[in-house]
Amino acid sequence: MKKLYLLLFAAVLFAGQAIAQCVPDPTITASGIYPDSATGLPHAYVGVPYSTELQVRVPLDTTYSGLPAVIVSIDVDNITGLPPGFSYTCNPSSCSYPGGSNGCMNVSCASPVASGVYPIVVNMTVHGTVFGFPQSTPETNSNYTIYIEDNVAVFGPSVNVFN
Repeated sequence: MKKLYLLLFAAVLFAGQAIAQCVPDPTITASGIYPDSATGLPHAYVGVPYSTELQVRVPLDTTYSGLPAVIVSIDVDNITGLPPGFSYTCNPSSCSYPGGSNGCMNVSCASPVASGVYPIVVNMTVHGTVFGFPQSTPETNSNYTIYIEDNVAVFGPSVNVFN
């Protein structure tokens, strides 16, 4: 019976983690990645759990070599430069964002271990059509950095509340 309870507890725990992914924001209508690179990602702290979301709005069309192009999808192939212990998940889970859609990515770490500056690079493939002819092109986004700071507590003067 104890094994059954342990198995059920583990199933609920893993189901909760699978559900705890980002949710695309349907109110975003302008194409781009949010927060933008000027705002950047929130800082992380050694020993403190970290989780942040990137919202994505994929345009329906663009220009490619000066020609009008329709975007079929943008596929995130991988993210390089993540600090040790960091990972990412996408919604949709395939990390393939259709043209005209909203999606998101969650970057997280249970407990960052080393302070530092970590420039990250998102490697992707853009799939589209130009005058009906399929085109695929690799792209990168290297506009984001994760800063991990030492977790330093700041203490003020001692106050004796018993006197």
